[in-house]
Amino acid sequence: MREYELMYIINPSLGGDEEYTAFVDRINTLITSYGGTLVTGEPSPIAGRRKLAYPIRTNGQDVSEGFYVLVHFEADPAQIKLIERELKLAEPVLRYLLIKPEAEKPVAET
Repeated sequence: MREYELMYIINPSLGGDEEYTAFVDRINTLITSYGGTLVTGEPSPIAGRRKLAYPIRTNGQDVSEGFYVLVHFEADPAQIKLIERELKLAEPVLRYLLIKPEAEKPVAET
């Protein structure tokens, strides 16, 4: 199992807070269904509804803001391609970035 970090942006036309919460739960369930384990932590200060750096065209309209979600999880590297495939097919997801965070290197004392 390796640690991963997933940031994705949900289309703001999805609806209200209940719809956002339901979709985030759906993505979290997707991760756990592929054998992943969610890592609990404090919410990120970047998460939430924010203005995008540039408009994204989706379904014939330009979207200028989105709902950012940050998830830390552990998963088998073989399952990551399957998780990414599901993210690509999820229509409310405007963009996503899935990375393996670098381990912190100890700072040498001088």
